[in-house]
Amino acid sequence: MFDRRTVLKATGIAACGGVGTASMAQQSVAQSSGDVLFDQDFSDVGVGSVPDNFVLAGNESQAVTDTTAAVGETSYQMDGSYGGCWEAITRASMDVADVMTVRGHFRLGDGEIGCHEKKIGTIGLRTTATGSWGSGSGVRLLNFAPNGTIKSQGQEVGTYGENEWIEFELEYIRDRENGTVTYNCQIDNETVQTLTRDERDHESELSALILNSGDFTVYWDDIQVRAGVESDEPAVFDLSVDSVTPESVDPGATATIDVTVTNTGETADDHPIDINLDGERLDRREVDLAPGDETTVEFTVTAPGTAGTYSYEIEADQTSTTASLDVGESASESTFDLSIDAVTPETVDPGSSALVDVTVTNTGSTSIMQSVDISLAGEQFDSQETTLDPGDTTDLTFSVDVPDTEGSYQIEVSSGDGSTTAELMVGEPAESLFEIDALYPESIRAAPREEVPVTTTVTNTGDAEQSETVSVLLDGSVVREVELSLEASETTETDIWVTVPDTAGDYEYEVTAGDSSQTWTAIVERADSDLSIETIDVPDQIRERESFEISLEIRNDDVDERNELMTITAIEANSETVVFDDTVELAASSRTTITETVDAPSVDDPVAVVFGVSVGGQTAQTDERYIEPQEQPDTGGSGSGSSDGGSSDGGSDDSVEVTVPGFTLPGTVASLGGAAYLLRKRLGDDES
Repeated sequence: MFDRRTVLKATGIAACGGVGTASMAQQSVAQSSGDVLFDQDFSDVGVGSVPDNFVLAGNESQAVTDTTAAVGETSYQMDGSYGGCWEAITRASMDVADVMTVRGHFRLGDGEIGCHEKKIGTIGLRTTATGSWGSGSGVRLLNFAPNGTIKSQGQEVGTYGENEWIEFELEYIRDRENGTVTYNCQIDNETVQTLTRDERDHESELSALILNSGDFTVYWDDIQVRAGVESDEPAVFDLSVDSVTPESVDPGATATIDVTVTNTGETADDHPIDINLDGERLDRREVDLAPGDETTVEFTVTAPGTAGTYSYEIEADQTSTTASLDVGESASESTFDLSIDAVTPETVDPGSSALVDVTVTNTGSTSIMQSVDISLAGEQFDSQETTLDPGDTTDLTFSVDVPDTEGSYQIEVSSGDGSTTAELMVGEPAESLFEIDALYPESIRAAPREEVPVTTTVTNTGDAEQSETVSVLLDGSVVREVELSLEASETTETDIWVTVPDTAGDYEYEVTAGDSSQTWTAIVERADSDLSIETIDVPDQIRERESFEISLEIRNDDVDERNELMTITAIEANSETVVFDDTVELAASSRTTITETVDAPSVDDPVAVVFGVSVGGQTAQTDERYIEPQEQPDTGGSGSGSSDGGSSDGGSDDSVEVTVPGFTLPGTVASLGGAAYLLRKRLGDDES
């Protein structure tokens, strides 16, 4: 649909905007529900003009147009530079409420991907409404991506096509108490998608609406922002299975599933009703119901080719139900033969765990899928679904949580109408003789989610070899366990690695072994910046007009994915050239390697260049690299002639070697021929 962008144009390309500063208004938190915070349908703005409250940045080819409109006769047109790096930006000041509804229309026009390969148009909120290209901080509400998807917080919430208007609605709900922001996104009245993120540091400073074009012509129309969200209760579609006809079929045969759909909500709505098997959608029906109305939906399904009992899921938005279909041999007439091979250990301590090994064999004549269930003292606690061909056998292992009371307990394994049993003996636990002597260090400072070691000294104070679990607990929950076996009176030191929480604060951990315990403290501190540029790799020698790779490793310690503007600049003695300028995605709590291929500019002489990188407020640069001219052809031939009658065998005493940074030119002055031009260019014509 779109062409791959070219990163670097000729030498002298301009950066995509300046950097300015402006005061940031505090976010409004007391707007009344229904208050209009922003409203613009462009009907009162002349064609070719810009609304008075719009502040332009970047490409200022923006104006009201009458060539297309979603509502009325005019819309707002923003032109990016096709295949270039000069996006159009519009900002407008407005109050930002904790709860808002943002509505509008968007249309994609002509263009070609340039620097902005991950966006065609965006709408969001900003902390400032100035004309400086990169000023302030912001949050993106919707991103119309080049692949035809509409994204919010990196997740797809809808789709769009070229040269057609789409309608969007987004509810912005900020929960200050829990530090979260929820988006309810709806595209063209399709299903509402709900996303939640953590508050940003600048959330309270948001004070403007921002529109963006990327490298295409885009159109916006009828944009409105109101405080609050819709108060009507949404439609709720309840589902109930009326019948499965027939209830049992042969493999590959068909069956009919009838489902009653009832709108128990307070508003009319339409929803898709899906039928799924093993997470895969098989069919869909569209249903439109007024409050209180109901209808019957009929699905025809083809049974799988393997015998068994299958559960079909029918779902509508946030409600679902299931229907069962028996295929081939009925699940009630099991052909699975079951045997319990081992219970390990045979006698266990109260409150501990045991393993049960089971062998399952299909003694029937057809393939069958069936659930194998396990119960303890008559109460089922686990099951595993198994598919076996005739004569095949498989081994299953179940983990049993042992009761706290001594005694003999019956374990039962069943499948269909077949079952088998075994006994589990629960005895008194052996007294733990492990002592935790010391922890080092008693406190440790760490970054969020950093893995840190705690050296634990443990002694077996008993007179026989013993095994014990050393556990690390935080707020009563086990976060790490280590199994130790020690001889009588043996002492050992072991490092237990723990990943600290992702929120700054002091956390007290407890290390236990049996009845012995000690505590240590993790002091979690957040760095001044969650981003750092770890490495920049650029070739030592670069030839003009040739492609080369710039590779960076960026560390994001934030617990959230970050989308940050990254700029790479080639810095010469008297000029700077932007070679990359786009938003990059940085995965949460990890290092991201980014490699970009760029073209070296044309140069007449070797040029010393430093490459600088800026991303998320962090900067770094390389040491000097040289961009070298291409070697010129030797127009004097292969050395068989001489312009002054000198020797052609290179034996003259006038032989010299000339060295220029990045170049070595050996030869005879009298025989340089066509290379004399290069020599003059390197040394200067007055020194030739």
